[in-house]
Amino acid sequence: MPIPRRAKRDANEAEIIRTLRAVGALVESLSIPNVPDLLVQYRGRLYLMEVKTTTGKLRPGQVEFQQIWQSSVVRSAEDALKAIGAME
Repeated sequence: MPIPRRAKRDANEAEIIRTLRAVGALVESLSIPNVPDLLVQYRGRLYLMEVKTTTGKLRPGQVEFQQIWQSSVVRSAEDALKAIGAME
């Protein structure tokens, strides 16, 4: 059985994770094809976040996932804080 290849991470992902953790969020990186990059828990709620660069586009499988599951596309630490309601 082939070993799954680790998904390429966007350059801004580490900063987003650090920022979320700084406000008390729990963050897990996910490496499942077409599933958002991050699972975030903040104040008792769960959030799914797909990290993209400013020019990054969703792949067809990611679009399909978003049509079924509620998730956010975040392109910056500010986007991530807004997605969890830690910033307006």
